[in-house]
Amino acid sequence: MPANIPVEVSEHVIDMLWDDKDTLRACALTCRAWVPRSRLYLFRSITLRERPTVYALADLLDTDESIQHLIQTVGVKLDKHTLLLDSFFAVLGRRLPRLHELSFTGRSLGRPFFPHITRRTCLLASFTTSIASLSLQSVILRSFNDLARLLCTLRHLRHLNLNHTTWLNDGTYSSKLITSHGLKLETLRVTSTFGPTPCVRTMLCAVDPAILKEIALDSCCGLGIAPPFEWIPVDLQEFSALENLSIYIEDILSPSTGLEAAVAVLSSVTSSALRRVYIDGICLRPAKYERPAMRKSVSDDLRAALSRPVYAKLEEVCLRVGDFDRGLVAAFVSCFPQFCERGVPPLEVYDSDTGISRFVKECVRPDAINGHLATPAYSASL
Repeated sequence: MPANIPVEVSEHVIDMLWDDKDTLRACALTCRAWVPRSRLYLFRSITLRERPTVYALADLLDTDESIQHLIQTVGVKLDKHTLLLDSFFAVLGRRLPRLHELSFTGRSLGRPFFPHITRRTCLLASFTTSIASLSLQSVILRSFNDLARLLCTLRHLRHLNLNHTTWLNDGTYSSKLITSHGLKLETLRVTSTFGPTPCVRTMLCAVDPAILKEIALDSCCGLGIAPPFEWIPVDLQEFSALENLSIYIEDILSPSTGLEAAVAVLSSVTSSALRRVYIDGICLRPAKYERPAMRKSVSDDLRAALSRPVYAKLEEVCLRVGDFDRGLVAAFVSCFPQFCERGVPPLEVYDSDTGISRFVKECVRPDAINGHLATPAYSASL
């Protein structure tokens, strides 16, 4: 290293390149003084693929034990080995004392991933006491009991994300393993996860309502497992500490049913701590519905839900609307004058054909004919 460049300056440059793995490797190979800071970011977050990488990492950790304290996030991408959960916890569980975030991802297409979560898996997982965040994506579990058993093992879990998670055994969507308010979660995200309402209610009942701050649900979380896909509202009135609420409306629902799902969830919120509301995927297809009736229904339902006192302190509210026409968008915008006055962006419109997304700047001008605000002007930013 040139003598005129202090190590502190070099480390500051490396700090700014924390997510560029190739450059970090080059830094570690260029100068001995750069190795500690480069290695800090290289090993902070790692991704494992297939069983051999698990054993290779274990050998590396045994060779240099200082690396054990650098690893905080591990992503395991699994395509073939169904017993890799056992391998991960057995081989790496005690070797990662600072592991904070763990994610398992299967294939989203093609051959699905069926992980075995046995009692042995949970026994091995119990030795990994530092995990605070768990994510399961594109995973098919044997039963809901498998998930319950794993969650009860991770005593310090605070954040749970289930995305495209389903069950082989459709008959069980509750578990005696999860006690009421037994999970001390701060974040619960259950999206694109098909399961009847009892499954979702079991998860919500298992969470301590005085601790949970963020909930993300999609409208499929309350669906049945076979047609007709009837949606049953999920009640959030017990969650007094809720700050962030996200609702994702899936394409499997008709526009009216999806909107009813979103409004029902909004109407059940009682938390005065709520700061952010995000609803994504509302589709307005005027060809299938009478526009005046649809317009009135949209305005009345959303205004009634969002005019409640619990939403008075919202700092951010966003609805993403697709498959729209300007008249129906105007009906949506008319529900949010109080937010626009405070400078809160109320509505984001996206074109499903082009993928272009843009915020709507409200025209504060009443429409005497329809009782709504005039058709909004589109703008790239507020």
